[in-house]
Amino acid sequence: IMGGGIAALCASAGIKTLLLDIAPFDLTDAEKNDKKAKNRIVQAGLDAQLKAKPAAFMNKNVDLTLIELGNLTDDFDKLKDCDIIFEVVVENLKIKQDLFARLEKVMKPGAIIASNTSGLPLEKMAEGRGKEFKEHFLILHFFNPVRYMKILECIAMPETSKEVCDFISKWGEQTLGKGVVWGKDTPNFIGNRIGVELICEAFKLIDKGMITIPEADQLFGKPMGMPGTAIFGLADFVGNDTIHHIADNSYDLLTKDEYREIYKYPAFFKKMMDEHKYGNKTKDAGGFYLSGKTPDGKKFKKVLDPKTGQHIDFDMKATYPSVEATKEFKTTGEKMKCAFKNNEFARTLLSSMCVYSANRIPEIC
Repeated sequence: IMGGGIAALCASAGIKTLLLDIAPFDLTDAEKNDKKAKNRIVQAGLDAQLKAKPAAFMNKNVDLTLIELGNLTDDFDKLKDCDIIFEVVVENLKIKQDLFARLEKVMKPGAIIASNTSGLPLEKMAEGRGKEFKEHFLILHFFNPVRYMKILECIAMPETSKEVCDFISKWGEQTLGKGVVWGKDTPNFIGNRIGVELICEAFKLIDKGMITIPEADQLFGKPMGMPGTAIFGLADFVGNDTIHHIADNSYDLLTKDEYREIYKYPAFFKKMMDEHKYGNKTKDAGGFYLSGKTPDGKKFKKVLDPKTGQHIDFDMKATYPSVEATKEFKTTGEKMKCAFKNNEFARTLLSSMCVYSANRIPEIC
């Protein structure tokens, strides 16, 4: 998902882009010499970006002419001609280290290698690499959807050259249109460190029955200046398996974090993972929400009941007093103040996030 999104963004910025993915493991003997078959996974990734809502490309007809597809078996050597190489493989340290070892052999002098990891340590990923590689290696962490999320987290290591950092700051802002934020090489960096704390706190409050999922999402959407996906819709969009991974990673690595226990998610969320309710990527199983069509073609949307683990009907047009009260105010600040004053869930969650964020300075940025 992220690799295709980054490729779409670069192409939309007028940059010639090579998009590679693994070749399928289940190729038949006849397909092993079939380029189209071997590019099946990367093609599916690009197709997903073409269907994405909101649109991943600015101008499909023009942008697509700048993207070349390939696979990591046949086309890896083509990376020798690339100025910037983004790594967007699975969040597994060994897999990333092996890929960087291969990249080091083909990268041209001066090429920048950027990992889009959401939380793995930069120093660990660079273990075993040479001086030239480390001088041109950093983390560029985009958020999903890539085109629309303004923030670009950048993490450099002590060996990363100043020239590379200066170039990335300028390129990220002027060419890609991002708001570049430099963080430190700490677990989950800035956005995920704070954001997943908020999400995990919300899981616990939902588990206590403090608020329903639909009301929580209405309250933490527009009234808080957040996208309509809010909290639980965002978890479904990003992938609950990703949230699960980041939470586990946080608990394992943040041994001195005063909020460490917040990352031990409640039983209902573990059950969701056991049942592969990852969100938008598992359409039949759903996540916090389940959308689809009935046999007669009517659309439906259900919400998870944390007590039973089942999806149940809910009134999508329902209104909530705590949300309605915020509509009397114009600015986001005024709306947030209203929600904080009148809703226990909002008050608890915002307080937790603000205290946690303040305590992370100067640890993470």
